[in-house]
Amino acid sequence: MARDIRYCETDGCDERVHAHGFCATHWARIRRHEPERAAALQAQPRPSQPQKPCTIDGCAKSAIAHGMCSWHYRKRHRETAPSRKRCDIQGCDRTFYALGMCQLHYRRLQQTGTTDAPRQPTTEERFWQKVRMAGSDECWEWQGAKLHGHGQFYNGVGGNKIAHRVAYELLVGPIPAGAHLHHRCVNRSCVNPVHLEPIMPDAHQILTMAQTLRSLGYTVTEPDSHK
Repeated sequence: MARDIRYCETDGCDERVHAHGFCATHWARIRRHEPERAAALQAQPRPSQPQKPCTIDGCAKSAIAHGMCSWHYRKRHRETAPSRKRCDIQGCDRTFYALGMCQLHYRRLQQTGTTDAPRQPTTEERFWQKVRMAGSDECWEWQGAKLHGHGQFYNGVGGNKIAHRVAYELLVGPIPAGAHLHHRCVNRSCVNPVHLEPIMPDAHQILTMAQTLRSLGYTVTEPDSHK
């Protein structure tokens, strides 16, 4: 039902009511030049509008839209709203975005030319992607993360692994229990198994100390790493 149109109470003004019985222009003038009158008008209680009940049988709530309460209105809207189109790709239940596909498959088609999911590299492939290969007798430099000069590689389980130990296990085999891998090339970031020698911790410490002294200019006899 249409609401009654009210006009400004000021004599000679045929503008519609904006607030408290006055149009926007006259209400602004009252607020500016007659603040006491404006305060009195604002303090007056506004006439309450009669609440219409929901038209659904058995519902005592007040109607807010189309003769229904908020709960019944939302329920009717869900039941009558058209179903949203879904992605045409088999097995995908995402909402349609463009060209019959969801946003994920549409973007993938634009970037790769296919809607198929890209193949994930294996752990071994990811490892060698981080190595700068060189000759068989040269250092293979680790290009990924490092800690104290040693390469760090995340193999997907168990946290980070030391890169040169991973390389040795991939190309040579298991490292003897309790053994360290000694860098013969004195290059901690090298992962070439040819430069790595499995030795026990005490021998490794002696060899490392000898390499450090030799780098400082001292003459050091090469210890036997197998003793």
